[in-house]
Amino acid sequence: MNEAPVLSFRPAATDDAAHVASLVQRTFTSNHVPGWSIESLRSIHDANSVEALVGSFSEASYQSVAVLDKQIIGYISFAKPHLLSIVAVDAAHHGQGIGSSLLRDAIDVVEKANPALEVLQVNATERSQPFYAKHGFYPISPMINVLDRRFMRMAMWLRPRRMGWA
Repeated sequence: MNEAPVLSFRPAATDDAAHVASLVQRTFTSNHVPGWSIESLRSIHDANSVEALVGSFSEASYQSVAVLDKQIIGYISFAKPHLLSIVAVDAAHHGQGIGSSLLRDAIDVVEKANPALEVLQVNATERSQPFYAKHGFYPISPMINVLDRRFMRMAMWLRPRRMGWA
């Protein structure tokens, strides 16, 4: 009898670096990040290379992975308590709530660890902007282009969330 695959979430560990790097490379492609040059995509891949991730795992405010059948299918990282750096979910698992679960859990942990924190920020691509909006982030800039990276600054104010208004 086959058992259903189990989805779990856990903190990212140094041993996860190769799997996370591969996930980021598969997730951040010209199909998924329209308007980004090859060089810009390469810089995201380089920033999430095995070597870079090994260093960032000890420096980041928060990092977590989603694991299904012993394979990493999702990743989230906050470089600083207020700055969401990346959310990546394997394309085969989009629309299953994995990114939402990663984000909700991360916000809860970051907020509890930093009670004076007022605002979370993220650079959202055209594709990711609806995802962040669905989770309470609001645009604080128009879509901008910096070094061939198209993104919109978005922010989530935590006070309304703490007050139960959001």
